[in-house]
Amino acid sequence: PDKLVHVYRTYVLGEHTYPLVYKGANAGYGSVWYDRWQCPIVADYETRNVTYTDAGYPRADAANRVPFGKTLAINWKAGRSPSKFYKGAASLTERVAGITFFTRYFPVALDDLFFLSIRVPSIFQNFEGTLDTGGTALGAVNVPNAPTLIGFTFSIAWVTVDAAAPFGIDAISGPWQVGITK
Repeated sequence: PDKLVHVYRTYVLGEHTYPLVYKGANAGYGSVWYDRWQCPIVADYETRNVTYTDAGYPRADAANRVPFGKTLAINWKAGRSPSKFYKGAASLTERVAGITFFTRYFPVALDDLFFLSIRVPSIFQNFEGTLDTGGTALGAVNVPNAPTLIGFTFSIAWVTVDAAAPFGIDAISGPWQVGITK
């Protein structure tokens, strides 16, 4: 197990690398791990493969790149939070403890893009609303038609809201990073 802790400190999903936390054995079939947003990962002892298991926690499903002047389609997914209110945000920084809620954090920074994303719905469409009964909603980022944006990256993340949860924050997604291209 100690060797697995060292081997599985991170996993790769698409172009993103995420840290892992060891949580114990998985009925003899491997180790159960969680990424920092408490989404289950299974690490196989023999093959050393790491499998992400979508257990209904919030995730932003979007492309890794978007050309300037085009629209980035986002599918907000949280199967464990059907019909709940959600709020998304964007930031120029990924994987930081920008907003901390005791031991939990919203993984974006409080930068200028963050404040634009919560105040300019013409660019950041459907960054808040109510999830459908399947726990999904559609959003979008309308990237301005400005070639000077080429090469910039930004991250999106979101939360589901529940008045009974600490600070009213039910679940917090991990960040999803997007690069702006030609």
